[in-house]
Amino acid sequence: MSTAVDSGPRMEAEALLRADPAELPGEQVDAGMGACFAAVNTAAWKLSRYVLECSRAKAGTLERVPARRRAGKVVAESLGWSESYAASRIEFARQVLERLPRLGAEMAAGRLEERKAAVIVDLVADLDDAQAREVVEEIIDAAAGLPYTALRQRVARVAAAVDPDWWERRRAAAVARRRVTLRSAPSGAAELCGLDLPEDPAQDAHDRIVALAAAARRRLARAGIRVSVGEVECEVMLTLTGPAGAGMYDLDVVDHVTTTFGGPTDTDNNGGGPDHGPDDGPDGGPGGGPEDPGDGPDRGPDSGPDDSRRKDSELDDVGPDDRGPDDRESASDCAGDGEPEPEPVADGPVAGVNDCNDASDVSGGPGEGGAGSECQAPVVGFRARTVLRLELRTVLGLDRRPGELPGHGPIANPEAVAMAWARRHQRWRIALY
Repeated sequence: MSTAVDSGPRMEAEALLRADPAELPGEQVDAGMGACFAAVNTAAWKLSRYVLECSRAKAGTLERVPARRRAGKVVAESLGWSESYAASRIEFARQVLERLPRLGAEMAAGRLEERKAAVIVDLVADLDDAQAREVVEEIIDAAAGLPYTALRQRVARVAAAVDPDWWERRRAAAVARRRVTLRSAPSGAAELCGLDLPEDPAQDAHDRIVALAAAARRRLARAGIRVSVGEVECEVMLTLTGPAGAGMYDLDVVDHVTTTFGGPTDTDNNGGGPDHGPDDGPDGGPGGGPEDPGDGPDRGPDSGPDDSRRKDSELDDVGPDDRGPDDRESASDCAGDGEPEPEPVADGPVAGVNDCNDASDVSGGPGEGGAGSECQAPVVGFRARTVLRLELRTVLGLDRRPGELPGHGPIANPEAVAMAWARRHQRWRIALY
């Protein structure tokens, strides 16, 4: 049975809410979707009001108890929630209705959805009331039109500018509670995550996993075995951290991962392979620092040192409106949306890999385990590839604005500046506008 509705060019919101979208033309479907979206936002505001009042109400009277012990118990029993979840919803309602009423007003008008309000509430929770309201007033007009990741980054930047000390304290508190978690995914598989890690060593650790996986995939490709990037990188991580990799050097890890996927080891290729034990030679790891510790970047700082894997053409288009990542969701829960597509693997050598089977793959130059010398270091060399964006005034110490790790979000000023000047020997890119 269909619902009779006015099919004219303009329909009232109430008529759109009653209509069957399958029987509407495209422009009215779009309008109806907007009307439903606004109605849901308003309903979320109304529910928050009821949740907050229920947590304080007493039967048979209009009297309210603002500081009731276990305030979430009644709400949880009425709505079928856990008491802890009910308590978190009560606190959210208090934030948007009392502490940050501008958020509640935008929800009531249907313009701001509950999820975006929750993002803002979470990021300004540790600011005092005046500072939190200042941040809200700064971002509220744009909040409804921003994707979630861009909204998080906009709020974080404004909050860091309002109170740089708070931003640094927030980061320090997060790093102090860093942890490794293991949990079951909805699929039944496992998720192993490191949370709240310091930015610099975390990125270096990631780059090492990527480098070892690249070496293993190159061997697999030579053997005609195609494996996705994600599979190999996960196997490398499990080998490095699990019992199978205890006492292994880098090339041992590559051997183990290669054989896991049915590929050959270096001993299969040359009948004996190199000695994987340590020696006095160079380790083939990341490139060393500048020869003179006092030397700064030879071309001056810019929006940050740039040694990323991105193409140069992507980085040339830098300006005031090109400061954040795309609309990728935050990876704080370490949950992926799917398996990455396998990337092409060249049959030739991969730069930076100290694979003793091929002299062209060995890290270092003459006298450092390069071609024509004995293979020495049983490691896979890699360079840290951190992309960091900073204002010129910030790099020069003239203000305390936070930096930005594209794709990840803001980084506190002291850590950003320290990361920049620790990479004085790397390439810097200047953006003028």
